[in-house]
Amino acid sequence: SAKVLEQNYGNIEFIFIDDCSSDNTWLTLQKLKEDNPLKNIKIYRNENNLGPALTRNRSINLASGKYIFFCDSDDIADPSLLSKAHAVIERDQSDLVVFAYEVVGKDFTKQYPIPSELLNAKTVEDIRGLSIHLSYSSCDKLISRDFLLKHNITFPNIRFGEDMCWTMKVLQHANKVSFLNEYLYQYIMTENSLSSGKHALDMIECYKINRNTFEQFHNKAYLLHELLMHLIDTYKNNFQKISAEQQVNLAKALFALPEIQNLE
Repeated sequence: SAKVLEQNYGNIEFIFIDDCSSDNTWLTLQKLKEDNPLKNIKIYRNENNLGPALTRNRSINLASGKYIFFCDSDDIADPSLLSKAHAVIERDQSDLVVFAYEVVGKDFTKQYPIPSELLNAKTVEDIRGLSIHLSYSSCDKLISRDFLLKHNITFPNIRFGEDMCWTMKVLQHANKVSFLNEYLYQYIMTENSLSSGKHALDMIECYKINRNTFEQFHNKAYLLHELLMHLIDTYKNNFQKISAEQQVNLAKALFALPEIQNLE
């Protein structure tokens, strides 16, 4: 969204990547750069359609700033988002700062504040133990680029749950996490959203990646249980959105998991 240019923080490098769009996105980006000569705007085009995960990975490598903030094309960032988040992450010397957000649909707006148990967490170990209750989105976080590069934290090449996998890995490695309980980001729900069920089978791969991440936590039993419950809820919520053939494949993949077979 061009609205991201309205940020009131001055020192920003704007990176826009056209992921092989079939509309006039590339021309729009060229005009955006041309119309805003005083903004540090860089535009790129993927040679092949990479999807959101690999495109975000590319943006991390292209960026030169100290911190990174991801903004999806349809969404809206509050003009004060980066100035407020930057002030907090610098003050606390954190690896990342997480802020509250809103989901906006056709006829509703739902607010997602930072859960109180996370706001009251005393140590980073406490935050890790509660990590599955934190937002999975990559767009409600400002994060140190050096931190991502140091720990080689990237988005896995899946199209369902890649944000969750990335976030859980970030929290495993973070030494300090800050919270900003203000609604600074609006996630706009669209009918073409990738989360609508098209790549539902990837939820099994997402579960396996997160299971591997959680097995490195100290309190892994609780996290693995919560992860399993999350998988079952996700399965139920998406089952009716996919074709009969996809339903069969998804059910087979789910019931092939040993932890599902062992459920009473």
